[in-house]
Amino acid sequence: MEEPKNRPTEGELNSDNSISENAKTNVFSDINGATIIDSTKYLELCKDYFTEQEQPLNYIVLKDDTKLGHVLNRLPHGIIDKGITGIGATTLEILDNTRNSIIVVPTKALAYNKYKETNSKKGDVYCFYVGSGIGDIKKTPRFSDIQAYILNRGSQVCKFITVADSLGSLIKVLTELSINWSNEYFLLVDEIDTMQEDSAYRPKLENVMDWYFKFPIQNRAVVSATLNSFSNAEMLKEHKTVIQWEHNPQRNINLYYTDFVDDVAKNTINMLLHDTDDKILIAYNSIDGIANIIEQLPQNYKEDIGILCSERSDDKVKMYLDDNTNIISATGHLNKRIVFMTCAYFAGIDIMDKCHLITVSSRLQPFTYLSTNRMAQIAGRCRLGNLSETIIYDIAKPTAEATEEDCAEYQSNLLRKANLFVEALNSMKRLVKENTELSPLMNFLNYYMSYLSSTKVDKTSYPLRIIRINSISDDFTTAYFNIDALVQKYHLKKTLYSNKDVLREELSQNNDVAYEEVILLPWEHNSESITSIKDNNKILQKSQVEKLKTELLEWVNNGANPSEFNAIQNYTNKKLQLISKTFAHLCYSFPPEWLIDTLVANIEHGKKLRNTINSLVFYALPNGNKFKALLLQKFECSHIIVGMKYDEYRKTVRRWSPAEILQVMKSIFRDLYNSNRPYSPSILREMFEGIFITTKIKGRKIIRGFKTEEYPKLNSYLREDINELEYFILEPLE
Repeated sequence: MEEPKNRPTEGELNSDNSISENAKTNVFSDINGATIIDSTKYLELCKDYFTEQEQPLNYIVLKDDTKLGHVLNRLPHGIIDKGITGIGATTLEILDNTRNSIIVVPTKALAYNKYKETNSKKGDVYCFYVGSGIGDIKKTPRFSDIQAYILNRGSQVCKFITVADSLGSLIKVLTELSINWSNEYFLLVDEIDTMQEDSAYRPKLENVMDWYFKFPIQNRAVVSATLNSFSNAEMLKEHKTVIQWEHNPQRNINLYYTDFVDDVAKNTINMLLHDTDDKILIAYNSIDGIANIIEQLPQNYKEDIGILCSERSDDKVKMYLDDNTNIISATGHLNKRIVFMTCAYFAGIDIMDKCHLITVSSRLQPFTYLSTNRMAQIAGRCRLGNLSETIIYDIAKPTAEATEEDCAEYQSNLLRKANLFVEALNSMKRLVKENTELSPLMNFLNYYMSYLSSTKVDKTSYPLRIIRINSISDDFTTAYFNIDALVQKYHLKKTLYSNKDVLREELSQNNDVAYEEVILLPWEHNSESITSIKDNNKILQKSQVEKLKTELLEWVNNGANPSEFNAIQNYTNKKLQLISKTFAHLCYSFPPEWLIDTLVANIEHGKKLRNTINSLVFYALPNGNKFKALLLQKFECSHIIVGMKYDEYRKTVRRWSPAEILQVMKSIFRDLYNSNRPYSPSILREMFEGIFITTKIKGRKIIRGFKTEEYPKLNSYLREDINELEYFILEPLE
């Protein structure tokens, strides 16, 4: 933490530089809208000084094991870096009976957990859950449900606990009820660091911040025990409150560096099962990795294993556990002896058992990489402390460690690039709105956002967009959460996991670390279960394909209402998501049953699936589409269009070399979309092959016809105004 500037005056300090009782009671009576109710519960309090970035900052040192509610009557507004898990920050806001609140959390599991825990203490109608069905809540609350809750509360405060994705819907209902929500409610965004990190695969999370800035500064706050830095300069204007205990807890950590993390995790669990009767909690953000460990554990423990994960992983979990229900009770006690949890449970949930904690981070699945802050957050899930803590990790090939300046420059370049895109795109968007004849340009703008703004940390990373659409204004804006996530991934790969020693050195700064290297010989590594998992994944994919086919055909038969299309979000498999999206685009153009069968027939091969989709999209484009027209012109296809026979044109038409084909494909994207993006040459060549039937003569190709001749007659062409680049697949598929 930064040292404060503008500390209290000399008369307000004791000889040991702590805050005097007089200063506590007379000088500091409030912090950002929160009143100090007991100055004896803290050792030091400074306020209204500034960081090096001139951010207003408060600083509190609590006496050990003190809850925030012992010192303050409510949460301060602004950024709350609570520093320690379990000090009751969110609870303080939920139980504050002086103001209405909307508490936003990253996942519905956490929202439901807080809702149930609170109502078990305060009564069933105290707070209201807003999100999709979970537990005993069977469906998303309707307008009438929210209205009834508010009316039933009467003069009492209303407390909404909502999933991030549902905040906009809740505010819409409050607006329709003529409630001045920005002035009548306090908005608390809980576990803000989790939202930053998880935006990588849940881009709608940042929509929360669109609403956040609609609340006046005194009516909003974000909170985390493991706060990350913000790329958004507006967040640096927020007042910040930093909280510490006099003696922050020091963890005793067994740190294992290895070449096979799953094997070492399995060995550690087996040792604990042999030596103790205690519960074991394993944090591992990979269902395949979890399954690999479960498959190697003794069979007699299978009934005492549970997995806490998102609902979208339920089908995969069912392949390894007969019963994965009732894992944790409403009071926070684990009902299974061995419990695995993925990132959906790394924050917010309270576990009231003491467990042996094992945390796993693997290079083979980079999304499992964890920062030391995230590890501390995981360690804080057991509110009564851990019986032991083990961290198991590996690294990819060692690389030169990046400096702080490197990370700062990486962040600065992303922000500069994003802000440049946003300014240009919004200027063009305003021009298009003012001149309807320019409306086709909107396709280009959406393409620019979708493709040119996608950024990777390295070749193995998933691309993230650094610009997005503001959920309220509909303008282009910087995707700060994605930039935060990219910077975090850059830091993890280039710093914390650049070589095996960095993690140990960083953890050792504030903890007692026992370090050991466990390098396994090839015959000590069990690969049989990995083969089994791959086979199971194929079986699962096959069953999901049948389920998806049924869902998509029912959707079409019921009118293909876009607002009722939920297939993409119901599946974690990226190929199934892609098939769902493509089907939604093309279901009016092709016979639906033929279309879905054609798509799923290629699901085992990423290249074939991509080429099939590109071929289908090309066929469905109207003849006047600019991409279709330019491609036919550039490849001199008049002989096909007029229906000449092969013998009539084979000696007269142009013969194309591979280099010429690639050059033309590149020129089409450059000329149409002003794009110099380096598309993979192999993808562009395959796109050509997926469109045309060719004959090879002496190393060169003659275009004979269209591959689409094999397809059924179109029911209808796609609309003229579509952005075809959102339909084509121009990225590698695994």
